[in-house]
Amino acid sequence: MSVTQIPAGSTTAGIDHDLDCARRAFTSGRTRPLSWRVAQLEGLLRFIDDCEAGIAAAVCADLGRDPMATFMADIAPVRHEIRHTLANLAQWMKPERVRVSAATAPGQAWIVPEPKGVALILGAWNFPILLTLHPLVSCLAAGNAAVVKPSEISAATARYLSEQLPRYVDAEAVRLVLGDAEVSASLAGRPFDHTFFTGSTPVGRAVMAASARNLTPVTLELGGKSPVIVASDADVDVAARRIAWAKAVNAGQTCTAPDYVLVEESVRPALVERLLAELPLRGAQDSTRIVNDRHVARLRRILSTHGGEQYGGAIDESRRVVALGVDPSGTQRPLTCTGGLTFAGGPWNNYSTRAIATVVSRLRESPGTYGLVTANSGYLTKHAFGVYSTEPPVDGFRRENVQAEVDAEPTTTVAETHDGIAEIESWTVAFGRDGNPEKAFVAARVPGGARTLAVVTDSGDLRELAEAEMAGRRLRVEQSGTARLD
Repeated sequence: MSVTQIPAGSTTAGIDHDLDCARRAFTSGRTRPLSWRVAQLEGLLRFIDDCEAGIAAAVCADLGRDPMATFMADIAPVRHEIRHTLANLAQWMKPERVRVSAATAPGQAWIVPEPKGVALILGAWNFPILLTLHPLVSCLAAGNAAVVKPSEISAATARYLSEQLPRYVDAEAVRLVLGDAEVSASLAGRPFDHTFFTGSTPVGRAVMAASARNLTPVTLELGGKSPVIVASDADVDVAARRIAWAKAVNAGQTCTAPDYVLVEESVRPALVERLLAELPLRGAQDSTRIVNDRHVARLRRILSTHGGEQYGGAIDESRRVVALGVDPSGTQRPLTCTGGLTFAGGPWNNYSTRAIATVVSRLRESPGTYGLVTANSGYLTKHAFGVYSTEPPVDGFRRENVQAEVDAEPTTTVAETHDGIAEIESWTVAFGRDGNPEKAFVAARVPGGARTLAVVTDSGDLRELAEAEMAGRRLRVEQSGTARLD
């Protein structure tokens, strides 16, 4: 493996060479045979086995994480994936015989798994081994070459990979690139045959946009919201213990860490009480640090905005350690906005809602009816929904065509321009690659009930929109379409 260190500010030096080298390795045909694929996977397995202690030390340098936690989160899953792939690869590579239509008979047809070519793998910092090597396992098993860029935020782990991994895999088919965010952006804009990215939703959008210019297919594993639902018949002690454990893992720097709770009102006080007792215990058991000072400052702003210190939340900025807390007053906050980015840290908010419970109650009152609950998400689907019913839809929906009823519902007119005060309904904050908000798109109600759209660019207003609940807040809209908070 070749390791290319790209200097800060340079986004082209060496990258084209690495891509060309990987492309030559693939087009030579040597990556296709089962023997080559097995050799690469066995090399990765030897790397994991030989370098387990070094991996744990590098991750500890980046995140302060305990070696056993690194074994469970980073090392063991990769080892399992390699062994599982080795056990099944020969079967996966076999052509699958399929039927042909009458028009093509007596012809024969097969589905033959084919490598894609050269893949780009952009690793993540929160689980720097798992989220870099896990996709590499599948990439090599499928007979592809790869250009791999570990996250620059987990710098010690990236350096360790660059120093040790070259000894275990094909030196030309797998290329390692080190560098900053500009290097990642430059890589994403090049003509790879597949791109795998793990990280935040804003950066995922940028990766997808850059890949689209070359029609490069992408696999995006992005952050999102991870709610917990606690019903009235739940064992509150067990729920609190599990929630606290899940939040404390890796100091909350996990895309699946719970960051808000949907809890039935009858058990909310008991759950909050147990969480306030459990969170400090679980947090103390996890030695992981917040990854860098920028994220510490972000969490400090969140705590300050919402008064989190009075509910157990605290930050030791010198050690980059966050004490977990819960805000029991979250029940007073509207459900129109829960942020939009994974918190990836300790401050934590709590919501009480009757939305799903109310839908279920209404369904029970009218058996055979249906309820639709919708939500926006950025994980696997752009829009997700659930249909709830007391009966399976054996006979279909009562109304096969509801379009007329939908059309009869009151509609909101759109004010294409507005000059004056409006009230915020919803908003989306767009972040730059540096993690700071760049602009916000706001939907607001104007006097008279019409809806208008506006763009906010003021830095102070953007901080508020990114960190606080703003539904119902007044803003002043200019005829040009720009706006400021009132």
